[in-house]
Amino acid sequence: MTLSTEPVLLLQVNSMTYDVFVLGAGMVGTGCAHYLQESGKTVALVDKGAPGMQTSHGNAGIIQREAIQPYAFPRQLSVILTAAANRRTDIRYQLPAVLSFIRPLRQYYHYSAPARYAGIAREYASLISLSLETHNELIHKAGAEALTGTHQWLALSRTDRHLEESYLSADLLAEQGVSHTKLSAEDLKLREPDISPLFPGAVMWTSPRTIRDPSALVQSYVDLFLSGGGTFISADAQTLSRTRDGLWEIRNDQGDVSQARQVVVALGPWSTLLTAKFGYQPRYFLSAVITGIIKHNPVSN
Repeated sequence: MTLSTEPVLLLQVNSMTYDVFVLGAGMVGTGCAHYLQESGKTVALVDKGAPGMQTSHGNAGIIQREAIQPYAFPRQLSVILTAAANRRTDIRYQLPAVLSFIRPLRQYYHYSAPARYAGIAREYASLISLSLETHNELIHKAGAEALTGTHQWLALSRTDRHLEESYLSADLLAEQGVSHTKLSAEDLKLREPDISPLFPGAVMWTSPRTIRDPSALVQSYVDLFLSGGGTFISADAQTLSRTRDGLWEIRNDQGDVSQARQVVVALGPWSTLLTAKFGYQPRYFLSAVITGIIKHNPVSN
């Protein structure tokens, strides 16, 4: 027998095989990890960065119980023309990004047709209608009440026409259990004296719950998950691979390997960059035409 003098690469494999990897430690991934854990599964939450520091950080911090209808691709010619000219406040784009997403945008337009949209909206509403009670439950379990604010937010209208449309939409949503209060210009002045008198009115949504620091709330959910015996693995989801015996493997920067029987992909708009490697390409695309800015400012009053 001869012994090879070639170097041997040793990879450390965790002795424990998890039931589930949850890839992405944002709001969705962390929530999934918690409830999978509650169902009796062993779960590892995987992210290459700190929890809640991607999409779950740069959002408005509102649990939108009223948002039971997804945004449809606009079909009014006036909206399309002003959007194309980049002269709207609710739609802004960069031309190179739009050109790279022509096909997905065409699909977005296709599925926004009234008949198709109606079915999609019903399915979407069945999920969103549970959002507030589910978050309230998690907030209580995590002891994160200090991170929450009011149970309302104002949707201001700039024109009388838009205000009438907003009132009509609010009445339709009220039929599905979404509460609101209609505010006139006088009501606005009494409630928010510093708001410009140019606004003719607003809809005050009274179901949503506001969050003072979205990423901190995610971290509180992670702490809850860890306290229940969960594991956080700092690793890049793109290292995910399938073993010969059907398990899933993930490798961290040190080369340590962890395994699981099933995988939940909760990488937000980056999900398809991973799933495409395994032949899964859902109708979903990174919204590169949408940008957001978040800044935390101290408020004295």
